[in-house]
Amino acid sequence: MSEEIETPASLDVILDELGEDLAAQGFDLLAHTTVAAYHEALGDRGDDAAFRLPDFPTPTPDALGHRPSRAVVLVGNSRAIWPHFMAVLEAQPERRREAHPFDRFTSEVLSRVALLVVGPRFAFDLRFAFEGGSRAFSATHLAAAAGLAHRGPAGLAIHPELGPWLALRAAIVIDTPGRAARRPDPVCERCLDKPCMSALAAAMGARSSDAFRGAGAETPAAPAAAVAHHAVRERWRAWLAVRDACPVGREHRYGDAQIRWHYAHDRSALG
Repeated sequence: MSEEIETPASLDVILDELGEDLAAQGFDLLAHTTVAAYHEALGDRGDDAAFRLPDFPTPTPDALGHRPSRAVVLVGNSRAIWPHFMAVLEAQPERRREAHPFDRFTSEVLSRVALLVVGPRFAFDLRFAFEGGSRAFSATHLAAAAGLAHRGPAGLAIHPELGPWLALRAAIVIDTPGRAARRPDPVCERCLDKPCMSALAAAMGARSSDAFRGAGAETPAAPAAAVAHHAVRERWRAWLAVRDACPVGREHRYGDAQIRWHYAHDRSALG
């Protein structure tokens, strides 16, 4: 067995500061792993360049022959985010007219915190879940690799306490060696009935042929594949039912306004 690669102490400082600063803005979920572990979690998709993250902070192996993999931090949130977002809209009501006010809020907060916390120490690459193309990554695979959430049979990230009531917002690839995380609690393996699967079948049954393509982060993480905004909005209650079917974390369900915005972009939910 090879010796464990030592992780710089500064990485622990960064993680602590990121966790504190982001939680203060409602982004209360943080997990980390290595880029290599994320690529391993991708499995058959691991060779798909569209989902890979940049790796290897050092171009050559160290004295022990190791070529350490970069650290990658996954940022997410529970329903705790909503009061923070609404406070921004109250202070700047003109934002309610923007096409994607939540994406802007996410980008502003995470960019500012990453620059303040990570920037002075290491180079980094901040990628948002609403980005696509060459900057796309699989948030659910990263959540599994980072030990945050299990990938459920319906394609949702399932947290052992929150269940499916979380959102995965961004990945921060940091130019320093990371460390792999423990596997997440396979909570879905203890669920015998798998009610999410019948709800998924119902949601997919009436989908249009062009429903499955790239989706922005303000559309909730869609089971089995990314679903186009319009496909979710047309039958958003059926897609919401997939989440509602999960018996885990029901006490952490999003509030009505948060659900109506993320699923239907109902502007009345913004106050």
